[in-house]
Amino acid sequence: MPGAAEPGSPGSRSAAKSKYLVVAILVICFCFCATCGWIILKARQTAWNHAREVGATLTGAAASDIARNIENLNLSLQGVIDNLAMPGLDDLAPNFRQILLFDRSATARHLSSLVVIREDGTVRFDSTKLEVSQENLADRDYFRIHQYNDFVGLFISRPIRSRLTGQSIIVFSRRLSHPNGNFAGIVVGAMKLNYFEDLFKAISLGPHASVTLARTDGIVLIRSPGDSEFFERDPHPARIIDLFSENRSGDFVTQSTTDGAVTLFNYRQIGQLPILVAIGQTAGDIYAQWRPQAYAVGALMVALVTSIIALVFFLRRNLKLQRAAEAELTALATTDGLTGLANRRSFNSAIETQWRIARRASSSLGLLMIDADNFKAFNDTFGHQAGDRLLTLLAGSIVRNLQRPSDIGARYGGDEFAVLLPDNGLDGTETVARQIRHAFVAACHADDITAQYSRLSIGIACLEPNADDDSHALVAAADKALYRAKALGRNRTEIANARADRIIDLPPSHDSEPALVVNDVSRTSPRPRRKTS
Repeated sequence: MPGAAEPGSPGSRSAAKSKYLVVAILVICFCFCATCGWIILKARQTAWNHAREVGATLTGAAASDIARNIENLNLSLQGVIDNLAMPGLDDLAPNFRQILLFDRSATARHLSSLVVIREDGTVRFDSTKLEVSQENLADRDYFRIHQYNDFVGLFISRPIRSRLTGQSIIVFSRRLSHPNGNFAGIVVGAMKLNYFEDLFKAISLGPHASVTLARTDGIVLIRSPGDSEFFERDPHPARIIDLFSENRSGDFVTQSTTDGAVTLFNYRQIGQLPILVAIGQTAGDIYAQWRPQAYAVGALMVALVTSIIALVFFLRRNLKLQRAAEAELTALATTDGLTGLANRRSFNSAIETQWRIARRASSSLGLLMIDADNFKAFNDTFGHQAGDRLLTLLAGSIVRNLQRPSDIGARYGGDEFAVLLPDNGLDGTETVARQIRHAFVAACHADDITAQYSRLSIGIACLEPNADDDSHALVAAADKALYRAKALGRNRTEIANARADRIIDLPPSHDSEPALVVNDVSRTSPRPRRKTS
């Protein structure tokens, strides 16, 4: 139809360009989102890696500080053991014996006391006082472990409340043996829990971070934050205990069975001692600084993407309006405003195109030149509006009998019309001419137009193009046939032999039944010619 965007036309090219533009913008938008997403995930991974590094550094620092103080305490215990072996110790004055026996205890920080306990569990010497307590400590785990084992070395107890001082302490003990190797008691040193609590509180990694000191057998010595008086063995030892047998330091991730929180743990053995320190950081704390940045970048990304999508829709809408305007202008430029058929300019373009196609395909091309007889008299008698009405009836008759999309009907000029029938032989072309005539007669009869004004003169030419011809030969042949029809009395159809430039007379058709086939109208192209009467 005239005005429709055909493949290769400016309208179709504009539509294709707009689609490519929209796709390009969407691809850019996707790449932008992918880049922002990658940046956010990269920052998240960076925050996690930073937490691992910080955790490893702090566990190393805490382990070193604890190891140094325990080593000092161990040296104090060993000094007491060495001093107990001095001959005549019991004969010394209490004050002098106290100084001599516990001379190394001053080197141990955070030390509560050093105590020598006999093999029956009673206190023999106490570094904090001359008068010893009558408490019996034979039931304590740190006493019993040495009583029945001579290979333990330095033993670290679980946290207890001291019966001697009332303080919360962790006891470090060593065995005393007689010359024959039998159990002779123990030497114990107590380290206050305040030391560990203060040390762990100084490790600030977030509101939900935790620091744990535990033995390698799964006994939790102290946990911060938490109730430092809770000393029961966990029913399910922490995973660090399982991993400790493989690595003396490292990290792992676990999920809480109570609240589902994901926690990153860094752990490290304290020197060569059977204890370790572990620092836990929850994912919420690790991502506390990353999350606002991610939200900000995400919000910015959503805002920009939304703006781009809105811009795409706005641009697409404007492009549609532009294409519609271009299609309308194209229709105005290629369509006859009165009849809706292709105009002469469009007909000229179409016949050139169809001529080349027919020449390549070695097919025939049919052409009808149609003139409304007595139109000038009808127009002068009934006025221009009636004349326009007659032309629209003729155009409608043409449209209804175009049987294929490639068939083209055009207003050639004034009351003259052209019908181009690609790939159509002489018989088919003549059939279409007869159907148009019948349809026009029926339309005029229905519109109360007298018979003398419902007559048509039609010239037919059918030609198979070759290299020596052009489309003007076909137009000229049909035009001569039309003139022949008018010269022979009008209201008749004449067929031209386009090759020999002969006109073959054909009696006018007297069929009265109009054809009722309706088809689309395609565009056509013209050639300059002289005006008929």
